[in-house]
Amino acid sequence: PVDGQAFLIRSCNNEYTAISRLSADYLNSVAMISRSSRFEGMAIFRHRNGTYYLITSHLSGWEPNPLTLFRAEGATLDDPRWRNMGNPTRNNVSFNSQPTFVVEVVPSHASPYFLYMGDNWLHAGMQGLQDAAYVWLPIRFGQNSVFLDYRTAWDVEDPFAPRGTWLKPRLEGGRARSRQSGLNSDERETF
Repeated sequence: PVDGQAFLIRSCNNEYTAISRLSADYLNSVAMISRSSRFEGMAIFRHRNGTYYLITSHLSGWEPNPLTLFRAEGATLDDPRWRNMGNPTRNNVSFNSQPTFVVEVVPSHASPYFLYMGDNWLHAGMQGLQDAAYVWLPIRFGQNSVFLDYRTAWDVEDPFAPRGTWLKPRLEGGRARSRQSGLNSDERETF
């Protein structure tokens, strides 16, 4: 954690969502610091500007539903004052996914970005749910909005390149490396 603080976010008996501060060794919950509406499949992340975001889904069993993205208006998770920013996918079933995790990716030659990872329980493999698939998509920040755009393929080194500009990875020194898409640095999204 950036500031040494770690938190646990969870659905409590499907009645409400709780955020608890963890102990210094991250092994125990110290106290519940925030309580809000009921959701499940929560993923919380902190933008480089210090703003917290929460992406979550509604309780609908195994049926997919629209995701909801919240932005904290408060400076800490003790009093986040969540602002509902709507469904970042703009898709009724959010590409059949439920949030699992959000991680920051730092490409070798581009600006850092956040990567959404979601479970896709609907399109499990041959073994059923134990062989479930995942959805990985770059999160795009706009002026006052956040988007998860569906892409069947995208380049980890340049995730917001226009479709058709992605190039297949080439091998250099035994390692796969993506080629640049040809966009100028001022044409890329920045965070």
